[in-house]
Amino acid sequence: MNFPKLWIAGITVAVLALSGTYLWREGIPSSVIKSASNTPPAQPVPVTTGVVKVQEFANSRVGLGTVQAYNTVTVKVRIDGEVQKIAFREGQDVQVGDVIAQIDPRLYEALLHQAEADKARDQARDQALLANAKLDLERYSKLVVKEYATRQSVDTQEALVAQYRRRCRRRKPEPGMILDLLDRWPVERARTLLVGDKSSDLVAGEAVGIRSFLFPGGNLCDFLKPLLRQIA
Repeated sequence: MNFPKLWIAGITVAVLALSGTYLWREGIPSSVIKSASNTPPAQPVPVTTGVVKVQEFANSRVGLGTVQAYNTVTVKVRIDGEVQKIAFREGQDVQVGDVIAQIDPRLYEALLHQAEADKARDQARDQALLANAKLDLERYSKLVVKEYATRQSVDTQEALVAQYRRRCRRRKPEPGMILDLLDRWPVERARTLLVGDKSSDLVAGEAVGIRSFLFPGGNLCDFLKPLLRQIA
């Protein structure tokens, strides 16, 4: 057996162990060794139990960006004109019946006055034509008895009187024009309003069973709002 070799190997291992211990002690500062020795041991993570429930979880984010409406509406007008007033602010909530813009009314006021003048002229003319046709019918009726006029002339004059009478029934205060509109548009009379600026308008509306109101002037939208709420 090679006892000398075993002794040599044992001595070599002992020397290496002593050298490593020395280097370990000399190479690491004492402050590090002390702090490592004073470090408390790691604590175990606590585990708790609870009841499962549904609740709100606050989640907020802060950032810069732009806001865009989810729903948009394009408002189109049925008349042309210069916009004089915008009655809402950007982002404001509006309700049905609210005024959002005002168009210059002067052009349409002039057209209204012209239409009123034409109506008065036509009404006077129709009344005069009807009165004259009635007189002619009365004359022809007397003449046909004495055989001074033909029966055809009397029939023609009766048709002319009926024609002028129909035209006059479409002139307020006669309700003929309103009756024509009710026949064309099947609306509920109980939920229908008539707004006029003359007493003849009210007479025509009441003759067909429609609630009628006299417009005193001013803002028509403000005048209509409470009336529309009554039939809503």
